[in-house]
Formats: sequence, structure tokens, C-alpha cells
Amino acid sequence: MYMPQQPVHPIRVAPPAAMPAEVKHLPLASSYTPVQTFRSLMDDSRSLRKGTIFEELYLPLEEGGLPRGR
Repeated sequence: MYMPQQPVHPIRVAPPAAMPAEVKHLPLASSYTPVQTFRSLMDDSRSLRKGTIFEELYLPLEEGGLPRGR
């Protein structure tokens, strides 16, 4: 069934009054994305089990939610 796309209306929220003026104009968030280098690739069956073909991106979590070895 086709549903036409509805227009999106942004919601604007005023910053708290106690916030300093210079902070009110800073962006909410920013991201850092390192460049991925193609070093070693996993074979097909192993990459399907691990969820990535890149060996260096496979970081299983240990207790507490931290990546092992980092």
C-alpha cells in the first residue's frame, strides 16, 4: 500500500535560561570518524559469523561493555 510521505516539521526547543550565552550557539554534537584502511579481510564464512569483513573492526565486548584489548 502506498503511503505518501508526510512533511517533517522541526521542533525548536529553547535552551535553559541558566545556560551561558556562548554555549547556546554551539552545535549539539559532532562525530569523529577515522579513515578506514583495508588491511586484512576475513573470509566469507567467518565474516558472516562476526558481522564484519574487516579484522580490525571486530571488537567483541567484554564484561562492562568495553571492547577487548582496547
